[in-house]
Amino acid sequence: MRNRYRSAQDDNCIYPYFDKIGFTIRTNDYKPAAGISVFGILPNGAKTGDFCTDKNGKVTLY
Repeated sequence: MRNRYRSAQDDNCIYPYFDKIGFTIRTNDYKPAAGISVFGILPNGAKTGDFCTDKNGKVTLY
């Protein structure tokens, strides 16, 4: 994911047309991690809102 959506020269460069991105979070034994709080840090240093994973471990950041 890092190599697909970020610049090879700059780890802080995400393409500007992203308005949301989704993840599936799993435990070490590959079970869905439900109820985990997830947030992101934007290039300008601002924090996104907190979003919780659903029962399947999926979360979408806006």
